[in-house]
Amino acid sequence: MFKKRSESSESSGKTPKKPTEKLSEHSDGLSKMGEIAVEVGGAAGMVDVLKNNLPSGSTAQAFFKTAGDIAEAVTPFLPLVGLVGTLTEEIVEAYDNVQYNKKTCSALVNRVEAAEFSIKALMRQKEENLKNFKDQNYYQTFVRFTNCLKQIKKLFEDISQLPKFKKFVSSADIRERFEENIKEFNNYFNDLNLAISIATQDQLDKDLAILHDDMIEMNKFLHKIEGGITVTVDNTETIMNKLEIQNNEVKIIVENVIEQNKRLMEMNEKLDEDRDKAIKFISLNRVIDTIPLLNKQVNEQDSVTAKDIKASELQDPPRYVRPRQGSRV
Repeated sequence: MFKKRSESSESSGKTPKKPTEKLSEHSDGLSKMGEIAVEVGGAAGMVDVLKNNLPSGSTAQAFFKTAGDIAEAVTPFLPLVGLVGTLTEEIVEAYDNVQYNKKTCSALVNRVEAAEFSIKALMRQKEENLKNFKDQNYYQTFVRFTNCLKQIKKLFEDISQLPKFKKFVSSADIRERFEENIKEFNNYFNDLNLAISIATQDQLDKDLAILHDDMIEMNKFLHKIEGGITVTVDNTETIMNKLEIQNNEVKIIVENVIEQNKRLMEMNEKLDEDRDKAIKFISLNRVIDTIPLLNKQVNEQDSVTAKDIKASELQDPPRYVRPRQGSRV
């Protein structure tokens, strides 16, 4: 069987691999598996299963034991590393829309990005920093460092947005808060043994100088805006006063119009009454005017015909006989 496999290898034109080359490939494969196991939060359990099923004292078992220790030590830090990445991404995205104190905001962005870079380097060197990952104080310092980044993000938002910036009492308050956040940032970086050239006192002095220049420009801008607001308010008050005067004049005009309408209505009512009387009077006049017309018609007749009476038709008027009074005897 081994002969046939050899013949197959020869017939295919491939040179059989040496045992040392196979061992090297096996070691490389184990290294890749170990790296994957460390990156996954639940890798420690998987590594334990593999370690327990390997021959005792073997190189593979020792490798997986080391990988398991690293995974177990690093797992609690993974959420904190993810939080640092999220905060950095949010601050960098917000910087694209910054309109105020842009230089100071840029200095904060540089620090946060440098912090993220150093933490990535720390996670790539897990084995070298295994002692720190197993230290509870180191973990607590890492937690405080993420809280410091949250404060830096809040400071970034406060100085980059005009409504929030105006809440500060003075530029000294901003400088004090800025310096306090940056000093905490530097201290935590030193405690975490992170290599970062930006976490120095010299860089802090440069950042404070940048902040000072931004504060001068911002104060000029605010004074200009406040002056413009004052002028606008004065103009608005003047316009409102004029409008009030005009409103009063319009009110008077409306009252006069109402009074005139009232008088017109009274006059119309009186005219209606007079109109009714005039109609009746005219009607009476028309009746009176018919009298002359009738007289005229009578006067215009040709003659008046009298009836002829004959003598034979004449009669004495009846005598008046006084009635008797008393009785006959």
